[in-house]
Amino acid sequence: MHSIEKEVLASSSLSSQIERAGTLLQNGALDQIEGYRTRFEAVEGLYERLFQNIIKSDFNYSSAYETAKKFFGSDTVSFAAVDGTEYSRPLFDLVVFLGGSYASRGTIKFSPTRSPSVEYEEQFLKTGRALSSCVPVYVNEVPE
Repeated sequence: MHSIEKEVLASSSLSSQIERAGTLLQNGALDQIEGYRTRFEAVEGLYERLFQNIIKSDFNYSSAYETAKKFFGSDTVSFAAVDGTEYSRPLFDLVVFLGGSYASRGTIKFSPTRSPSVEYEEQFLKTGRALSSCVPVYVNEVPE
């Protein structure tokens, strides 16, 4: 085979790999968009039906204080929470997937005249449970 023919075959092979990777990524993106659309339709109106009277961004301090005392029997309330994140990022010929979460505990002290104060249990943050995972995947190895 002449060197010109080898170059054409090599570029053709590279071209088909790039096209395949592009198709895989496009199909994956379309699947994600459809998944988001389906999930959005499932929760549409959920805020009005459920959370509207629970989640407050602006509230009366005195009312929050009285509610805490009535509901929890105290103006100081213990809590446990889990926070997390996930994302994927392209990096050269890889897609890096990362997921992580951690738990925290603490107390919220309500006051009739000022915003609630939050204190985290420092020791729990240091010795509590956390989970993270990082998975690099070569783009050319993403299954179809």
